[in-house]
Amino acid sequence: MHDSTMRAMKLQFAGLLALLSLQLHAAEGSFEINQDCVAAGCFSGDSPGYPVTITTPGRYALSSDLNVTGGSSTNGIEISASLVDLDLNGHTLNGGGSCTGTPVTSCSGFLGGRGVQISGTGALVVHVHDGTLRGFADSGMVAFGVDSGTLFDHLLVTENFFGVLLVADSSKSNIRIDQCAFSRNGGQSLGVANNIHADLRVTSSIFTGNRTEGVGAGDGSTFLDNTFSDNGGLGLICYPAASSVCALGRNTFLGNNGGGAAAQWSIHTVRDMTGNVCMDDGTCP
Repeated sequence: MHDSTMRAMKLQFAGLLALLSLQLHAAEGSFEINQDCVAAGCFSGDSPGYPVTITTPGRYALSSDLNVTGGSSTNGIEISASLVDLDLNGHTLNGGGSCTGTPVTSCSGFLGGRGVQISGTGALVVHVHDGTLRGFADSGMVAFGVDSGTLFDHLLVTENFFGVLLVADSSKSNIRIDQCAFSRNGGQSLGVANNIHADLRVTSSIFTGNRTEGVGAGDGSTFLDNTFSDNGGLGLICYPAASSVCALGRNTFLGNNGGGAAAQWSIHTVRDMTGNVCMDDGTCP
């Protein structure tokens, strides 16, 4: 075998060893969260009981469902650091509540306040994904001051009083929502507050059966390949009402705001990326 071939094989093997080492270090660097560890604190910096508090960057993964109790002021998980990856790992944060009706007419039985709360010093970049936020008295998730690069994906947000609320400052924040389902929440399922400039990027998601609007977004938001159906209010609103510009492409609207000839959305200026469909007779781009 030629020396050059041997050197190439050795380099390839060394590369594989380095990759394996990185993977092992990543696994060692992840933190487990489950119902059993909550009573004692799941890792350094986390006090016993709810909320589970995450104060340092890293990967955190649920290994069981979390049943959050303690009342409407008790949160399930609180994140106060940037560069946190919270993997719900197919599990549920359960606040005990449930809602009736489609669209929702009432909710009851809440035992926890917020499923996930994100808040800290400065703008945080956080990834929350792959699980369910269900039955919380305040919201499935509230994010304060999250920055561009934040991603929420593969989440089911259902039967909370409010689905997901984004609260930030007046700067632009490119926040992505991808492949999520917001179903039968007791108010708006996804919205912005105190930050009408939060330009969301919402893709391949479903907003259905919520008591009021499907989504309340900010100026500069983009919606692609989503379904808005059977929400008690409009499927989609972009703020501010007098000047908002939002882009829509390949979205489907059906049965929102009472259905029939009722308006399905409220946007001052629509950037039509084509392919939008209104299944009723309501206004559609």
